[in-house]
Amino acid sequence: MNTPSLYHDEAADFVNETLCTDINPWDIQRYLKRIKWTRKKLKVRAAQRNATLRANHALQFANYSMDMLVFLDESSIDNRCTYRKFGYSPEGTPACEDRRLARGLRWSLLPAFSMNADDLLVHLGLGLASRTRSLGVWLSWITVLHIMIQGNHIFDAQGLDEAQP
Repeated sequence: MNTPSLYHDEAADFVNETLCTDINPWDIQRYLKRIKWTRKKLKVRAAQRNATLRANHALQFANYSMDMLVFLDESSIDNRCTYRKFGYSPEGTPACEDRRLARGLRWSLLPAFSMNADDLLVHLGLGLASRTRSLGVWLSWITVLHIMIQGNHIFDAQGLDEAQP
């Protein structure tokens, strides 16, 4: 049985059914402590992964040099990002707060980084995001800022404004 995410009571039930015993969850907890197993963040892997496909991808990816790669990462914010997730209340009563549940405007930032030996290119996209827009449509719709960092100088898209970093 390879299920590291079992709770103590589930593990006790499994052992009791398998071995016809009467072990309680505390026994499981003490045993795990004695054999020095600790609780930690679970790393999840795809069960459907295929070693052959992964090796083939690694071979194909080896044909690319570092200056041919572009790395994307999206960050976004809307009104809900500032909501508090915890609160206080008297013992035995839930912590409740009345809120107007509206999505409001959502702002997204999509940086794309590409590198080579001489300079670092940074493309920053800033725009109003929509859940219905695909990435391609969103990329063509946003305002794009292009910054090139070369040596100790930073240039804008036209190369006109030069500033020290």
